[in-house]
Amino acid sequence: MLTARILKALFLYAIALPAMAAEHVQSTASYEAAIGNLSTAPSYVMVTIADANTGLERQTCTTANFLAGAIHFEYGLGYDHAGLKRATELALSNTSHRFVFTKQAALNNVSIEFTPQDLRDVRTWLAPVSNQELMAGAHPWTDRDTPYAGRRYRSAVACVLIERGLSPYMADLTGQVVVAGSKDIPVHAPSQAPAQH
Repeated sequence: MLTARILKALFLYAIALPAMAAEHVQSTASYEAAIGNLSTAPSYVMVTIADANTGLERQTCTTANFLAGAIHFEYGLGYDHAGLKRATELALSNTSHRFVFTKQAALNNVSIEFTPQDLRDVRTWLAPVSNQELMAGAHPWTDRDTPYAGRRYRSAVACVLIERGLSPYMADLTGQVVVAGSKDIPVHAPSQAPAQH
């Protein structure tokens, strides 16, 4: 009985993934700026990752350097000037921001760590905060004391910020998600997070 319920849940989860693939789109300017950011504080991109082996796809946010790494793995590109240039060209020419990968190393480089429920929780958590407050305030939700500690939530936070028209990047020393133009202050969020599911 339990096995049947688990299989049904997995089946419903699997067929729901493609439906969520293009829920939001990052602006062209934000996406191109993220791809062009070669600093030690990489910008986030919102992309759809499709696994050609399983047919599953889902929208996620990852740093542009991780996306470039996945492109390198998929196409067997080197890390010399020519390989870096080609990876950038492939990323920029993909105007749909949907990437189909066949190689496991490429898929692993842009693995999706947050769940759809995590994303909904982060949206709820940040909903009361205006974009102006997001640009001006600070709250390190990645600290161990917060309910949203850990790398998987950073990507979910980045997705919510991109959905709201902002351009987040990862701070090079702390790994926190920072909004471009916010004077390098980590994003503000309410101190009380929604209940975990």
